[in-house]
Amino acid sequence: MHGSLFRDLEEVRQAVSEFRDRYDRHRRLEKPGFLSSREARQSHAIRKAASNQLRTVH
Repeated sequence: MHGSLFRDLEEVRQAVSEFRDRYDRHRRLEKPGFLSSREARQSHAIRKAASNQLRTVH
């Protein structure tokens, strides 16, 4: 996106959306075990749901 010229706000929105999607799918982060942002969020949600389920059982 750096150096890109956009004709209108809709083009900016589209470019940002595409960038965010690519980033979430492909950018690997060291802290959560080299998962992508999307994978890290999914893993966290699964762990949280499992933890909540254990609390309701006990």
